[in-house]
Amino acid sequence: MKIRYMPMLALVGAHLLLTGVEANAQTPTSQPKPQPQEKAGEAYPRIETGLVFTVLRLPQPIGEGAGGIGGRFGYNFSHDAGIEAEVNHFPGRSQFGETQGFFGLKLGFAENGGGFFVKARPGFIHFPSGGDLQARGLTQLNHFALDLGVVAERYFSNHTYIRLDLGDTIISYGGARILNPLNGRITPLGTIHNFQLSFGVGVYF
Repeated sequence: MKIRYMPMLALVGAHLLLTGVEANAQTPTSQPKPQPQEKAGEAYPRIETGLVFTVLRLPQPIGEGAGGIGGRFGYNFSHDAGIEAEVNHFPGRSQFGETQGFFGLKLGFAENGGGFFVKARPGFIHFPSGGDLQARGLTQLNHFALDLGVVAERYFSNHTYIRLDLGDTIISYGGARILNPLNGRITPLGTIHNFQLSFGVGVYF
């Protein structure tokens, strides 16, 4: 299943982030807008919660891809470090229908109402019972997954934020083997890197 809207999602997220930065730069210096994050021990977003819109591509021999929706909750220890949890579901029946969950660290640099971070979040991916992959030989439906990537966030003075994630979802299938539809052979899966793109919106406190 081709993901036709992945480039559009990335462009929309980047446009919103850049628009926020440009608007902040054009604010008159005589009337500075209050920022949610300030150095010198002052206030910054402690709690973040919101929706996640994501697309995940599982390359061959699995050969599936789909868009999904989920939720994210984060707690920031400081301007530059925090922990977060995220759960996403990819609707589908015979193809896809996976659910994934992650919990881990976000580290980086935040200033002037925005920031850039790296993330490392271990978790899992669950494949649906009775789906196409099970019919092709995937008997173990729960597998360890690790989400590594970069994050760009933009905070606004009305306590909302937008977020763009570019990630590598690494899935360990252990000794699982499935039928490869490209050559008709039983193929071991091992550990596979999978590109994942996410755009988030939410509120902070």
